[in-house]
Amino acid sequence: MILNAEPIDGHTYGLACLDVTRNGRDIRACSTHLIAAKAPQSQRNTLTAAMKAALSPVVSQKDVVIVGGDFNTTPKTYPMDNLYGVGKDHTGQFRELHQMAGQGTTNRAGKPTIGGGDESRKFDYIFASVKGSRASGGTEQTCWKDGNPQTQDCTTSNHRILWGQVPLKPVG
Repeated sequence: MILNAEPIDGHTYGLACLDVTRNGRDIRACSTHLIAAKAPQSQRNTLTAAMKAALSPVVSQKDVVIVGGDFNTTPKTYPMDNLYGVGKDHTGQFRELHQMAGQGTTNRAGKPTIGGGDESRKFDYIFASVKGSRASGGTEQTCWKDGNPQTQDCTTSNHRILWGQVPLKPVG
């Protein structure tokens, strides 16, 4: 699914998606990688707005839609308003993994996925459609190769691996 017909910074961005059926649920799972962090937020907003428009009909058709990837921006920036479906300034249809973890929250935050120390920030996300997910009961985890004895050495990337459980609403 192409997000920008006109190249941005010489690139075309998109969503790679697949449909699966799991435990009676009709699921679409998508992955993306948006323009680098040094690009203007307006360019990233163009991409997340296109993502919102492209996924809106899919959310109404599927039991749950999951979108993950490297968005190259932090949770409270305005391009992310297009994805977040709960919390301050939301206009989208999704909950982020952090929002579903434990008792749940509407805060736009989460574990850092890039950098270290004072330079740590969240750039990587897993979203699930509000329609098919529950507000609490999930998990959120990260790890990376950083030499810190408190973390597992699980990747050589400069981004931490993000994973967890998305709590789904019952079928039927």
